Amino acid sequence: MQISIVIVTYNSKKFIFDCIKSIFNSIKPTDEIEVVVFDNNSNEKLTDLNYDYLKIINNDSNLGLSKSLNTVIPNCRYNTILSINPDVIVSNDTISKLYNYFINNKNVGVAGCRVENFNGEYQNYTKRRFPSSLIALSYFFKLHNLGFT
Repeated sequence: MQISIVIVTYNSKKFIFDCIKSIFNSIKPTDEIEVVVFDNNSNEKLTDLNYDYLKIINNDSNLGLSKSLNTVIPNCRYNTILSINPDVIVSNDTISKLYNYFINNKNVGVAGCRVENFNGEYQNYTKRRFPSSLIALSYFFKLHNLGFT
């Protein structure tokens, strides 16, 4: 597996240690990875993160998520990029499943994962449907709360 994992952070030090630990716990010694943490001028510096294959970029201003990703991704070592938030805890086989899906499905360019709470319960608000008039109306009239869409 060859993958670059990008984490954009701003004042997320209390989460990022567990996030990075879960990433390194989920990979095999034979995997070729790099983890890039792009810090958007946080008040809390990440100087005590010390892992192999980890690169920390300290920016001098807060560029926001999109501009930060656009800054980091062109400089990533590998063509397969995984962007995750700093509060994510990666399950043991999540990265390898995503990677294998992309390798075996060349027509796919973007994918998302199942998002769960710490108790394993699915987070319904993390999935979105393709926009349509029916969906817009159901939200306008609050019918989505009744399970119509």
